[in-house]
Amino acid sequence: MSRTKGSKNKGPSKTIANGGRKENSTQGNITHGHCVQRKFSPTYSSWNSMMTRCNCDSHPEFDKYGGSGVRVLSGWTDFKNFVEDLGVRPEGTTLGRILDMGSYELGNAFWMTRPEQSLARRNHNALLQWRKLL
Repeated sequence: MSRTKGSKNKGPSKTIANGGRKENSTQGNITHGHCVQRKFSPTYSSWNSMMTRCNCDSHPEFDKYGGSGVRVLSGWTDFKNFVEDLGVRPEGTTLGRILDMGSYELGNAFWMTRPEQSLARRNHNALLQWRKLL
C-alpha cells in the first residue's frame, strides 16, 4: 500500500473492489457513478440495503431476509449487473419482490411504489392465512 501523492491524509491508500464499485479507502472515491459529494444515489442505496439484509447476519432485518432463505441473484452482487437488469430506480419507488416472497432475482424483483409494496404485503399475509386454513 502506498500513500496517494499530494494527499493530505497521512494514512495508507488502499483500493478496494466491492460490489461493482472501486473505493479508495482514505479518499472515499466511488467509481460506479452513483455517488455525488459522498451521497449515494437511491439506486445504490436500495442495492446496498438488499445486499446487507440478505448477507450480513448482524443486520436487524437479517432474520426476515438472509436468515429465512432470501438470496440475491449471484450476478447482482456486482452493482453494475443489478443496474443493467433493473435500471435506475424511478423516483417514488423502492425495491420489492412479488408477494414479498422469494429471492431477489430477475423476474421477482421490481421497482415498486409504496401502494404496490403495501398490496404485495397484504396479499402475502392473506396467502399465509389461507395456507393455515388448508
